[in-house]
Parts: sequence; structure tokens; C-alpha cells
Amino acid sequence: MVLNRRTMIGTGAAMAATALLARGTTAWAAAKEAAELKPIALPPPIAPAERVTRLRGARDLMRRHGIGAVLIESGPSLDYYTGIQWWRSERLTGVIIPAEGDPIVVTPFFEQPSIKEMLAVPAEIRTWQEDEEPLKLVADFLHERNVASMPVGFEETNRFFLEDRLKQQLPGAKVVSANPVVRAQRMIKSPAELALMQAAADQMALALRNAQIFESQREMAQRQATLYGVLRAVGEQLSPEGVARAAVEAGAVRPEAAASRVRGNVRSLSAPCWIHKR
Repeated sequence: MVLNRRTMIGTGAAMAATALLARGTTAWAAAKEAAELKPIALPPPIAPAERVTRLRGARDLMRRHGIGAVLIESGPSLDYYTGIQWWRSERLTGVIIPAEGDPIVVTPFFEQPSIKEMLAVPAEIRTWQEDEEPLKLVADFLHERNVASMPVGFEETNRFFLEDRLKQQLPGAKVVSANPVVRAQRMIKSPAELALMQAAADQMALALRNAQIFESQREMAQRQATLYGVLRAVGEQLSPEGVARAAVEAGAVRPEAAASRVRGNVRSLSAPCWIHKR
């Protein structure tokens, strides 16, 4: 074996890494667990038929509570009833669910293609231009369905300007909470919803475990770097004579052989073959 600073440092670092990753150690267990983690199988999305059933249930609740229609703007409840996943802005995109018949979706003209692609239930899409009032479309629809004189339910996260502008288009409109309809339905989860919620929880648990494993491996790498730094610092302090002296004291070589192997900056000790010769 040729022994020099580089060999000593490299061999020491390899031994340190081997010790850190040895079978049964925490690092070994973390690496093994990381390799065995399996992705979470996702259940199917909510089917259009289930959303249609939700709309039917909403109409039953509206009739029971004397509500003529429910207005829901962009958000989780819009997705719940229509499948439309949309963000909120100053431009209204929402659904108006009447107590009788199919709903309509109100959206800006230039958003119609995207809304149509996501819409998962039977509903007419009515668009408005930048110089038009979208709440007029809502008021006109309520007149068409003969519910303009009945209370209009607002989903609890709707913004105030929608109510204010609807009352400008429909003076005397009575706005009430839609919680007896929307919240009453959303509090009760279907088997499909429960499966999706469980998958989301499992995915979060997997992400947290991955983070824990990553942290464990990061700490392991940090320990390796520290050990390598120590070995390097020690190696820098060793002189050829010191290496030879250590080999002699360890009984690895004969004194005369060690002295002959020290050649300037080249440090080599063919220790194993001399050990066998003794």
C-alpha cells in the first residue's frame, strides 16, 4: 500500500462515510426508508354526476328556506357546484343557482373559452363586456325565473360590492345568507370527497416524512464534511518523517526501510509487503 497525505485523507473520509452509512445506523435507516417511500395513489376527481346531485340538493334547500336563488362568486364553492376553478378579481365570474331550473354562469367575454372548458354541469354561460354591468345579467336572470321578488342568498365569502351593485340593478332586492344552502351541503362529505381528503392528508404526511429524511441526510453530509475537514487538517500537520515514525512505532515497517522511503515531498510506505516479510 502507498501511504501519503492524499491517501490518508481519502481513506479516512471513506472510512468515516462507511461508518456513517453502516447497516443499522440512523443514516442507513433513513436512506433505506427514502428508497422505499411510495407515491400516494390519487382517487378519481369528483364526477359531474355528483355535482348535478349537489345542485339538486341546493334547489331543495332553497325551496325549504324560501330563497329564490343563490349567487356564488369564484372560490371553493363555485368549484363545488360547477367544477369551475377560478380566481377572484375585480371582474365577476360566478354562478347563479335558481330554486327552479338550471343555473347560469356569468363571466367576462374573453374568459368564456376557459370557463366553458371547466364547466362540469348543465348551465348557460352569459358573458359581459368591459363597458357592461355584470350584475345586470344577474338581475335579468332573476326576472326571467320569476324570483326577483324573493330573497337572494349570498355565499358567505361573496364580496360586498356584489351586493351593492345588485341592489342598484334590482332595487328592493333582499339579500340573505346562503349558509342554510351552501354550508349545510358542504358540511356533509360524500365518499368521493372523503377519499380525496384522505389522499391530501396522506400526501402531506409523505411530504413531511420526506422533509425529515432530507434533514437527516443533510446532517449526515455535514458530519462527513466535518470529518473530512478534521482529517485534512491532521494530514496537513504530518511530515514525511512523522508518517515514517508512526509506521515504525506501529510495527508496520523496519526503521531502515522507513528511512529509505522518505523522498522529499513524496511520502510512500509499502507497509503490507514488509509486514509479510518479517
